[in-house]
Amino acid sequence: MTNPVRPDFVPVEDYISKDFLALENAKVWPKAWLMACREEELSGAGAYDVFNVVRDSILLVRQPNDSIKAFHNVCQHRGRRLKEDACGHIGKSIYCRFHGWSWNVDGSIQRVVRRDQWEGCPAFDDESLRLPELRVDTWAGWVFVTMNPDAPPLAEYLGEVPERLACYALEDTRMVWHVEMKTPANWKLVLNAFNEAYHVEATHPQTNSSTILPSRAAGIHAMFGPTMFDPVELPNRPAAAAQMRRDLRDIVLETTEEMYRDLQAMYLEPSLAAARRLHAETETGADPQALGARLMAIHREELEKTGARWPEGLTPEAMQRGGFGWHIFPNFIILPCTDGSLCYRTRPHPDNPDECLWDIWCFGRFAPGAEPAPKRTQVEDYRDFFEVNRFLKDDLINLPQVQQGMYSRGFRGLRTNPDQEACVSNLHRVIHEMIFASD
Repeated sequence: MTNPVRPDFVPVEDYISKDFLALENAKVWPKAWLMACREEELSGAGAYDVFNVVRDSILLVRQPNDSIKAFHNVCQHRGRRLKEDACGHIGKSIYCRFHGWSWNVDGSIQRVVRRDQWEGCPAFDDESLRLPELRVDTWAGWVFVTMNPDAPPLAEYLGEVPERLACYALEDTRMVWHVEMKTPANWKLVLNAFNEAYHVEATHPQTNSSTILPSRAAGIHAMFGPTMFDPVELPNRPAAAAQMRRDLRDIVLETTEEMYRDLQAMYLEPSLAAARRLHAETETGADPQALGARLMAIHREELEKTGARWPEGLTPEAMQRGGFGWHIFPNFIILPCTDGSLCYRTRPHPDNPDECLWDIWCFGRFAPGAEPAPKRTQVEDYRDFFEVNRFLKDDLINLPQVQQGMYSRGFRGLRTNPDQEACVSNLHRVIHEMIFASD
């Protein structure tokens, strides 16, 4: 089948077709490496985390030797899920509450109730009763799993992503908060809302943003950038002209204060202190490059005051190479920043293309031992999040309206911007190739 996805077009069926959703569920999720959790969520031998995707449930367990194993979260007797809570500690065994079978933390069978009654049954041995194990690997503090025994090693799968983002030392960041939210929109729609900056002018008008961030494919992944240190051409419109006339110090301060207050991520306390110092300590009309260098120097001072470590590789040049955001196929987005990162993950509803689970994480840098206890929130109705995060409210208002609009007889597909929305069309290109490639 010819791939109908072009740099300027994505078919609408990708978002509303139940048949297409079923093909994704069968041919995408079981084949890819998937970000499951953070390493710090598996702190200490026996700590576990449950990662659910489509109809599969995966149990990740920290081992006594500090390695991590991943198992299908299902009893080998009658199919009950073994762990229902999202995270916790195994205790003495992985225990099934239905009939009392149990497993050791390494997945080996520990106890079969009245095992003698299976005597003589073929293939009823310890090896066949082990919990089915999946491949697991880590990068930059995240734990990835794959159900595909033939998938390439994670380092190969990630391509250029680790090298591009190495300057941020993301493995040294720690979770500030995590929200899991049911959202009335397709998983790709939610993901792609944060896979470009083209929407910022209209969706977030309070930012008065005129930044143009081009994007590009990086194999199955994609990135958009450049960073604040790159020269960008402002569009010819009054708002952009007004921005050019304003004191850059005012723009930095207003943007930082708003993002600190309304987004509660990316711009954390060191960013806020640095923006306020920049405004107070520099004069109007400073050269933009000199101002950017001064801001970075002040930011480093403010971060190190907290006892946190400034990544030694974090320079303007490295940040430019790193870009503003990365999409790791299929469903993970990292927006790295000086103070940490903002990350998104979406997962499909098994049967309904109009619904998904959306995870949002804020990460920050902290002195050793001063990491906060993460705030974890589950949101059943997306509207309950409106007043919790006023910045993301702008996006949440759009998403259900876009999903419903796609059912219009007058809409044939997405006319993606080949320059600023390459991340969006690239996701669909890869999905189509996986679904329709000859087996």
